[in-house]
Order: sequence, then structure tokens, then C-alpha cells
Amino acid sequence: IDLIGSYFITGSVGLDLELRTGMAATGTGYTRQRTSLGPGVTLDDPTFPLYGRVSFPIQIEDAVVAFLRAGGGLKILDMAFLRVYFELTADFPLGGGGVGFFSSQAVNAGLGVWLRL
Repeated sequence: IDLIGSYFITGSVGLDLELRTGMAATGTGYTRQRTSLGPGVTLDDPTFPLYGRVSFPIQIEDAVVAFLRAGGGLKILDMAFLRVYFELTADFPLGGGGVGFFSSQAVNAGLGVWLRL
């Protein structure tokens, strides 16, 4: 589960706060994603079908690890208060908990719903 709150300081640049936690592992030998919390920035031009994000989540469960998360998405359905999108993200550990930038990376894909209040 990934929850992101954004405050748009201009029509296309938003400041984010992201909370991500894993619910279950995906198979034998895998562990669920640990809980992380951190700031980010979203670039979203309302007239263009793609958007981009960069964030710096910090894993706060078990060992503390800082990450760089970069991603972007395709707006599938975009209405006044609701957006359905497809997103790809890549996570790179920056340090902490005995990991380095090239020690492990993760690429995620998913569908999401964006509620705009």
C-alpha cells in the first residue's frame, strides 16, 4: 500500500509526503516491503498524459535505510477529482542498514487511484 499526499505549489509542481508499507511477500524466499516515510516532488502537467515523481523515502521499520525513488506514470482516466494511472518506479538505496547505492534495486509497476480534493 502506497499513500501519497501532495500539495501543488504551482499548477504542475507538487510537494509530496509518502507512506508505503508492505502487506505480504510475493513468493517463497521473499519478505514484504518494510514501512517507509519520506518527502517527494511530483511534476504533472495537466495537459500531458504522463507525469513524473522523485522521492526520498526512509525505511523506518527494522533497519533505517534511505532510498531514492524515481518514477513516472501514464494517466489512463483523468476526471476533475479522480485519476486512474499506471506507474513504474525504481528504488535505489542511498545508505544505512549496511546497504549502498548499487547493493540492491527494486523496480515496481502498478495501477493506482489518485483522489484530488
